[in-house]
Amino acid sequence: MTALPDFLNSFEQWLEHQKLPGPLTAEIETLLRRQYEAAVSRASAHDPDLWMRKPPQPGEYRYAVVIDDGADQWVTLCVKRSPKGEYFVLIPRDGEWDPHASYHFNGQYHQKSYGMKSM
Repeated sequence: MTALPDFLNSFEQWLEHQKLPGPLTAEIETLLRRQYEAAVSRASAHDPDLWMRKPPQPGEYRYAVVIDDGADQWVTLCVKRSPKGEYFVLIPRDGEWDPHASYHFNGQYHQKSYGMKSM
């Protein structure tokens, strides 16, 4: 698995993936380049591969649920069990969303989304 989808490897690949008709004006290309750079930044910031690549602590277990649609693969859910028996469920998404849940050894449980705790 790569950290970014193939179509985010270059601006040219991303443009081709957008399937836009005809040649672009310089102004539109500049605007689209900004959108491409923002998409790469969001994808990199919420890269579950980075979390999964770190060496695990002794007694820690990690699981990833990957979707393979034949053309691409992406991580849709990550679960980590800490050595203390706590569970953390991460749901990789773009932008500020960052939904995740934690189940703590002392019985505490919470969910977070957009940096706000609930439940």
